[in-house]
Amino acid sequence: ARNFIGLKSIVSGYGKLGDSGPTSNFANFAHYEILPLSDCQNLFLNNYTLYTKTNICAKGINASSCEGDSGQGLVIYRKGKRKLIGIASKGLESCETIEPEVFTRVDIFLEWIEDVIKNN
Repeated sequence: ARNFIGLKSIVSGYGKLGDSGPTSNFANFAHYEILPLSDCQNLFLNNYTLYTKTNICAKGINASSCEGDSGQGLVIYRKGKRKLIGIASKGLESCETIEPEVFTRVDIFLEWIEDVIKNN
């Protein structure tokens, strides 16, 4: 599996515009940097969850995702094309504090996704 650590990425979505704000009527986006999984493990350790190769840890740069953004894509640009590498999964309760967030890693599940598409 590819190591994405250090790469810049983008998350976009229609989530809330702050802890007490409304959801957005248009897509917003935030730039992210991919971090080692240990950064998320250390942050969410009180949940006793072990983050593994099925996850990506990333931190917003000057912004973060918020409630309503779950399921949105974590995208990198590779050779002039967008590549979906993760799906927004877990962040801190407050979206106004920029901390690392957990994303479900897409490439780990590609074979399963292809099987589901082929068989349905």
